[in-house]
Amino acid sequence: MRIQALPLVGLLALAPAPAPAQSVDPEALPPVLTIYREEIKPGRRGAYDKVATGVSSFFAKANPDVQYLGLTSVTGDGVSLYLEGHVSFAVAEQKQAKTNATLTQNVALRTEMERMDTQSGDLVTSSRSAYFVMRPALSYRAPRMSDVAKARYMAVTTFRVKPGHIPDWNDYVKSLNAARERAGASWLSAATYQAQVGAPAGTFVTFRPLKSMAELDDDYTKGDERQKPIDAALGGDQAVKMRRELVADILIEPPTTNLYAISRESSRASAEFVAMNPEFWAPKPAAAAASAKALATKKVEPKP
Repeated sequence: MRIQALPLVGLLALAPAPAPAQSVDPEALPPVLTIYREEIKPGRRGAYDKVATGVSSFFAKANPDVQYLGLTSVTGDGVSLYLEGHVSFAVAEQKQAKTNATLTQNVALRTEMERMDTQSGDLVTSSRSAYFVMRPALSYRAPRMSDVAKARYMAVTTFRVKPGHIPDWNDYVKSLNAARERAGASWLSAATYQAQVGAPAGTFVTFRPLKSMAELDDDYTKGDERQKPIDAALGGDQAVKMRRELVADILIEPPTTNLYAISRESSRASAEFVAMNPEFWAPKPAAAAASAKALATKKVEPKP
């Protein structure tokens, strides 16, 4: 990965670093989110993951305040996302300055960074970063940080709104969320962020943490059953038809949803975040070794 960019960029901060004397709810999602996206060359995923793990160790030395969540694509192109949250843009700048100061003063660390950056450059076809801001009114029963800590997957949906139609999109989503509330759609929890810098205007990204892919089974088997009360709350079949025509005029293209696995190895988690699910984020070495040994020595019983 292009590690020079990570302090600048990075579904969801693992623990936003507060400004001095500023109190932050450890369960709250970050107001500012940076997303770093890298497309991996075919056949280079294994080598790339090794470098990503090394980058996590690098930041432990260069700037412990840098924490981020690593996501590995399950669907779509071979992509890795890194999500880093901040209390504000000012705090993001402070973390950047601290990392730069450390690298300026520590030649060994700067050399290590340059080496890993060269390695990652041979493994990716493209990389980009962008800053997003949280839109609570466009989110629905937004997840808490403990929900993210307990998730193993993240469904990420991207919406691209036509120029001049952002107010229309805001109204559309707000009315949909109101209908969801009236219908009691407790099964859904998602956070929405809007691009501010580094992505086309009108880009919205929604993150939905999943404890397992079994939740997607429910989406498929219970989809019609879940949608009926929402459609009724929206005003019935005719109103829903009109909304379909409206959204076609608002969006540049149909929304895209991809599934990502949450990667412990390529993440940098804060102590507070680890404590929300230590079994996954900080497994005991003995337990992990015993599990690996049991898997390696497991005998396959012959079929009768």
